[in-house]
Amino acid sequence: GGAGILFGRERAGLTNEEVALADRIVTFPVNPGFASLNLAQAVLLMGYEWFKLATAGVLPFAMPERSERASQHQVQAFFDNLVAELDKVEFLRPREKRDTMLVNLRNIFTRMEPTKQDMHTLHGVIMAIAEGRKGPAKGGVLDGEQATRLRALLA
Repeated sequence: GGAGILFGRERAGLTNEEVALADRIVTFPVNPGFASLNLAQAVLLMGYEWFKLATAGVLPFAMPERSERASQHQVQAFFDNLVAELDKVEFLRPREKRDTMLVNLRNIFTRMEPTKQDMHTLHGVIMAIAEGRKGPAKGGVLDGEQATRLRALLA
């Protein structure tokens, strides 16, 4: 047959008669100083533990496998290239806000914990924007001395 979970009342829990009808009793290890859970906490905790058991602990929202984390050198090379391109379009102004803007930008990429693949993609984005600004590239946006240098850094 089926199974059910019986939760007690918010104020008084289950009566002795109700407990006697249960085939199994589930308890949670809690702090003895705060031994009671409200109904919502009990339902949430029971559902979570049941879900973990049913899925062998594999969560459906687990992060997919990522490529290897980018080295500090790769991130710095990307950031230097980004800043150079932002300078060309005078994005980092007014001048007195430049340092703060650079810190904010660097923090974005630090929090991101970029992978090598992330750096390849972001370098490509910057190069495409830069080359697009200068007109179409002869053999694609990744032609030229700068692209060759960036590819070497990412290798």
